Amino acid sequence: MGRMQIEKFINNVKNITSLSEIENRAKQEKSYIDTNYTTLGSRKYTFTQYRNVLKETPLRASFKTAILNTLRLTPEETLSYKEDYKQKVKQEQNNLKLIVDYQGYIQKAESLIKSNHFISSVLGFAALTGRRVAEIACSAKFQLHSPSHLLFTGQLKTKGRGDIGGYVIPCLTSSIQIVSEFRRFRRNFPRYIGNVRTFHNNNSKDLSVQARRHFSCFVEGEVTPKDLRAIYATIACKTIKKNFRQSEQSYIADILGHDENDLNTCNSYIDYKIKD
Repeated sequence: MGRMQIEKFINNVKNITSLSEIENRAKQEKSYIDTNYTTLGSRKYTFTQYRNVLKETPLRASFKTAILNTLRLTPEETLSYKEDYKQKVKQEQNNLKLIVDYQGYIQKAESLIKSNHFISSVLGFAALTGRRVAEIACSAKFQLHSPSHLLFTGQLKTKGRGDIGGYVIPCLTSSIQIVSEFRRFRRNFPRYIGNVRTFHNNNSKDLSVQARRHFSCFVEGEVTPKDLRAIYATIACKTIKKNFRQSEQSYIADILGHDENDLNTCNSYIDYKIKD
């Protein structure tokens, strides 16, 4: 796999004044990505990183559009990626991983949010609230709603819905404790507020190592930071969900902040089952 050269690419195009030259540079960069990232998933992820950075640059709109139209999967690749993704989700749902000790998992997360270690705290809050690690570090705000629920604002991924505002989420521990500890966390670690890219660049490896170290003993398989959302959703369905007429898919979509009409995205978070 190649090395992302986003900054180099941006520096190379920022002083270009010709649209045709912008298009040529974008095609060259796409060729580099296609050559060095051999799977559809890795290319899709890489294109997304480039596109996210590009949107923040002061390039003129027509130049951005030309680059964005180039740095993407082809329609055929997009269709193939979606089919592969559906098969992956289906396979995972046919072989759910067991959460063997969800109470121990919660207790571990509760201890982590009291830590003075940045990475451990991020993972603890993510595990107990189901928010993305980048949201915990960069954008999340929590307000007390009830003893077991929080009002959350600061969702980063909204799939084109813009700022979706705040919504109520279940909490796997005392919401009062979360609000109190998170206030301390924000005061001690303000560095990454509003700076998602720097957070990921500086901490992705440590997050993966520490998530595996802290939580893998409570579930089958090794835990990644993304898995924390799936584990949270599973435990919340088991311990907090009250409306027996609402399906688990609908409940998961609600608590993870998905579009109210989208019950497909939540399928990628149905990876676990609590051991009886």
